Amino acid sequence: MHFKTLRWLIALGVILSIQPVMAEISWDNETADAQWSTPANWSGNHEPTSLSEVQFSLSTIAGTVVTLESAEEAATLSFLTNGYVLEGGDLRLSTGTISVGAGVTATLATTLDGNTISKAGGGTLIFSESNTYSGATSVNAGVLNIRNDYALGDYVMGTTVASGAALELEGGVTVDSETLTINGTGISSGGALRSVSGDNSFNGLITLAASSRIRTVSNSTLTLHPASGNALEGSFTVTLAAGSNSTISVLQPIATSHITKDLAGTAILAAANTHTGSTTVSAGILNVQHDLALGSTNNGTSVTSGATLALDGSITISNEALTLRGNGVEGGGALRSISGENAYQGLITLAADSRIHSDLDLLILHPSSGSAITGNFNVTFGGNANITVGQPIATGNGSLIKDGNGTLTLDAVNTYTGATIVNDGKLIVNGSISGSALTINNGATVTGSGSLGAFTLNSGGIIAPGESPGFLNTGTILLNGGTLALELHGATPGVQYDQINVAGDVSISLATALMLSFGPYDPPDDGSQSFTIINNDLLDAILLGGLLTIDGQPLFEGGHFVVEGQPLVITYAGGLGNNDVVLTAVPEPTTTILLLGGGALFAGFRTRRQNR
Repeated sequence: MHFKTLRWLIALGVILSIQPVMAEISWDNETADAQWSTPANWSGNHEPTSLSEVQFSLSTIAGTVVTLESAEEAATLSFLTNGYVLEGGDLRLSTGTISVGAGVTATLATTLDGNTISKAGGGTLIFSESNTYSGATSVNAGVLNIRNDYALGDYVMGTTVASGAALELEGGVTVDSETLTINGTGISSGGALRSVSGDNSFNGLITLAASSRIRTVSNSTLTLHPASGNALEGSFTVTLAAGSNSTISVLQPIATSHITKDLAGTAILAAANTHTGSTTVSAGILNVQHDLALGSTNNGTSVTSGATLALDGSITISNEALTLRGNGVEGGGALRSISGENAYQGLITLAADSRIHSDLDLLILHPSSGSAITGNFNVTFGGNANITVGQPIATGNGSLIKDGNGTLTLDAVNTYTGATIVNDGKLIVNGSISGSALTINNGATVTGSGSLGAFTLNSGGIIAPGESPGFLNTGTILLNGGTLALELHGATPGVQYDQINVAGDVSISLATALMLSFGPYDPPDDGSQSFTIINNDLLDAILLGGLLTIDGQPLFEGGHFVVEGQPLVITYAGGLGNNDVVLTAVPEPTTTILLLGGGALFAGFRTRRQNR
């Protein structure tokens, strides 16, 4: 053999002979004192060193708590049996791989030192203490569950979660400044980042290396709030999966492609997001608290049946197209205004019968141009607060239903032809719903100075033209009870007193109450002041199956009555066409008056204007 070759081989042998050799060592706890530092508790009766691949595998001692002293060492850890806890002291891992077998849970209640830490295996590894290792953390498989603010060691190198693995936060931890890279949806779509109990926060930048899922388990919260910059970024879809009675709050911008909200809980977007794709609310509530929370307006927002988009805190969403389906979470609205004066200024398209709801203050639907709402479906407006629609509702033959104690104001010329049904609260029509048949039910009020189509007033409902007097234009009207509320504050119709202008039949089929108010006005009582309260066109007579009433008393043709001390007389055959309802102020009688045509006495007139 050539001398140089021989010399090279000798040198190689020397080098190989001094390379560290990893050695596997197993815990057997022969002394039963459960002390890491007792040599007899290890196979071969040697305490682990920095070259030891330590295994905890014997099922006969599952659940053992192993106590460490300071400056213990190992190369790697492997847990093959469930329930081991390493506690006390500190442990330095030279290689840093910790493997936990599938179905196995292991807890490190000791301080980890060293460089990088890599979680392997399909089981769950719990870090319950503050750790001081200086390198990166990799969750390559299974679950890494942290229960301490500083469990991830030095934050400089960050943490990475591989596809199919999960990082869990538990017990009210706050991780500051740690960067996090996540891949995928976690274990069985349970989330690559999960909050499993308590109020947890991750305050470092989260980067998506693939479309990924962030989840809160029921009755927990997760807040994403870096001190500056983005909370989430990466050209992928992020799914915010808040479980029932849980919340995910993102308080800094999201700069991803798409955002999806699912599961039954609430996700809060409180920053100016710059995501370029669509926003989808598949389940639960997406609560937006910033004008730009829905990101780029190019792809719009969509709400799935049973889910809710909630506006909160006096925000204005501009030019964002919105597609609605259904009644929202617990019937609270697919679009819902929570508090403040919120405005949605994009086109809303109904893809199914849908509900829009206002809890408190005011919701304004007013795109800069075009229609406010389209789609050939029914829309219900509800809630205890107010809603104003400033552009047309163009929902074809879809119906409009109003319920709840709040007020709905329609300011535009609406083109829908389906029914308008007012079940509760108030509808103010300052624009037009002339293509729709209106029904006013018990507990509901309709007012305004716009145009109605045909309408039916049912028992317990109120029609009140104008808003501090005005005109209300209608088609055919049917009075089936309820109340006609009028302000008679002067001599000019539509300006000083309320008037209903009717193009069509007027039918009074059941007793309908008059509610009259003069305010400060004192009309002349010489018969020169009349009030045409229903101004019918010249073609249609008034059909009397019932009568108007005052204080429950029927008002027959030519009948006299008194309101606020002012005597009046009524005719149902007034005006040029002999088909208007006209009230005329007359002198105060000094004797009992027989109601003409009624055969009943109406006595006891009050002294004129005593209480004015």
